[in-house]
Amino acid sequence: AINPNVSDGIGRQVALAVQPVHHAARVAGVSSFGYSGTIAHAALSSDALAERGVAVASSWRSQPSFLRRRVRHRHEPSTASASGFGIDALLELLQTSVGEETDADVPLMDAGLDSLGAVELGNQLQERASAAGHALVLPSTLIFDHPTARQLALFFESQIGDAEAAGRPGVDALSRTAPSRMIGLPREPARLAALAAAPIAACGLSAALPSGCASTGAFRLTLQCAVDLISEVPPERWALSPQPRPDDAVGLRVRHGGFVRDADCFDNAAFGVSPAEAAAMDPQQRLLLEHGYEALHASGQGREALAGSLTGVFVGIAAADWAEVLRGSPVGRSVYAATGSSHSIASGRLSFALGLHGPCVSYDTACSAALVAAHGAAGALQRDECPSALVAGVSLMLLPGVSVTFATAGMLSARGRCHTFDARADGYARAEACATFSLQRVAGAAAVLATWSGSCVRQDGRSASLTAPNGQAQQALLQSALASASLQIEQLACVEAHGTGTALGDPIETRSLAQLLSSRCEALALGSVKANSGHAEPAAGGAGLLRLVVSLVGDSAAPNGQLRALNPHVRSSLEGASCALPTQLAAASVCAPVDGRGCAGGVSSFGYSGTIVHALLQVGGEARGAASTPPPPPRYYSRRSYGWLDKVHPLADGVDAAAPSGLVRFSSSAGGALRS
Repeated sequence: AINPNVSDGIGRQVALAVQPVHHAARVAGVSSFGYSGTIAHAALSSDALAERGVAVASSWRSQPSFLRRRVRHRHEPSTASASGFGIDALLELLQTSVGEETDADVPLMDAGLDSLGAVELGNQLQERASAAGHALVLPSTLIFDHPTARQLALFFESQIGDAEAAGRPGVDALSRTAPSRMIGLPREPARLAALAAAPIAACGLSAALPSGCASTGAFRLTLQCAVDLISEVPPERWALSPQPRPDDAVGLRVRHGGFVRDADCFDNAAFGVSPAEAAAMDPQQRLLLEHGYEALHASGQGREALAGSLTGVFVGIAAADWAEVLRGSPVGRSVYAATGSSHSIASGRLSFALGLHGPCVSYDTACSAALVAAHGAAGALQRDECPSALVAGVSLMLLPGVSVTFATAGMLSARGRCHTFDARADGYARAEACATFSLQRVAGAAAVLATWSGSCVRQDGRSASLTAPNGQAQQALLQSALASASLQIEQLACVEAHGTGTALGDPIETRSLAQLLSSRCEALALGSVKANSGHAEPAAGGAGLLRLVVSLVGDSAAPNGQLRALNPHVRSSLEGASCALPTQLAAASVCAPVDGRGCAGGVSSFGYSGTIVHALLQVGGEARGAASTPPPPPRYYSRRSYGWLDKVHPLADGVDAAAPSGLVRFSSSAGGALRS
């Protein structure tokens, strides 16, 4: 049973999705389509319904964005072009409808074609087909099924010149029509079993961390040198009181944080976004576009290869400051405001801009969102929902409201740092980040940094309070993750801890880990990136994953940036356990490779909602020597500022009431008068 309201093109894909289900009993289906672009269909068999309630017999997800498919032999005449349905002829017809020249790969709606214009264009194409003697009945949803001029040309070529295209050298049946590439191969049980066991590679990486740390090289030096990326709140975010009172606990706790530089800048032209729409977009969406494509580009996937592919997008995002910014700004009345602040659009916009048709999901599990998204991406690869996936985590602090709330609850540090495992631990420092990386099957990866061994997602359940950690749940999580990866604790060289720097949270985590270390002889290196860059909340798991990859690839253990005197509760929890907390750059701990598999490392991410996750990565084995081509050069952008606040001079002290209107009074924190 397929929804009869489904458009013609999507309906064909849904029907094909049900084909692999072979049951003697009847099969029914249900569809659900989101305006973010993510669509889903599930098929249910009646025998499963009778036996044990509801069971999904087959499911399929895709992202209906536009294709930038390039036609092979594009200068070779075809039946479609000879009949007036080639790209040039269609672009000329579109120019009369829109009033200006249109790019062949830009969606017609973005080019200025409205709904009435789409109907009129369809009528004109129907008249042209009838006049040329072609027995075609064009669907009313033609412009929505084939939203670009190039897709329209491919559609007419497949309908009119199918026989000619089939005999043309270099053109196969799979490349003649747009929907065929989006369907994928049949999901036979033997093939699914082989894919579930196939290794998954972590390939390209890209990140924007606080204080200008925006490359993997800078990030590596930050870790090795224990650089502190935390600073006072910059004036372009929100104003601070000149000197907080010593008794103002809240003021002290919101004074510091980790802030990404130039978060207001964006290369809108690189992604076909108009300046008006870019101004209404959440800066988190802008960062995801730039760094998401950087990660895919670094993994050897260019736009030509990505367009029309089943690449999935999995995003961890939670911060909602932009909606509040729009409410107090004239930009909030823009037609783009609704999509500009939506978390579902954050992932959907990536798929739309790059023409990706794989699963597309936004996750909000608080501080564990990015790593939960990575777990979902790895599962999609194993289930053959997509051949590659982009995983991203992003978080920006645009307003002080959330910080004030957390400071009032005592969650933030009065010293403004994450003193992970340190006796000074008194809360965490909020931070920003955008961390992205590409996952692919090792067999098809151009360059492999590490292999994804396994992961597990659990919940704290009934802990001491809604936001309190649960040590028993964390220990069970670690054991399940190791079982998922078929690894032993002796094979781990290091663990990237959640490590927010709270007085009791850190000891609970280390005690859970220590329960598994009794059989180890070599010390396990333990650390956390939050000591360097703060707690990026939904993006924290992505930043931790980057630190783990750098440690495994570099065969080193980075120092714990804020560790001076060990927290006594941490000391007692690790008593008798083979664990090391480096305070200087050191060689990685010795692990015990098994069956030719290299050393592994783990990363934990715990959400204050109770959702916890642990993932395991490995170097050596399949990853060693798997890179067949050097990584492509970095991607450069031409960015312009789309600020949401008027930038204030750092020495500005308000408007001088005694001076002529508009003059600003300046002051300095230094003593004495300002020299002229």
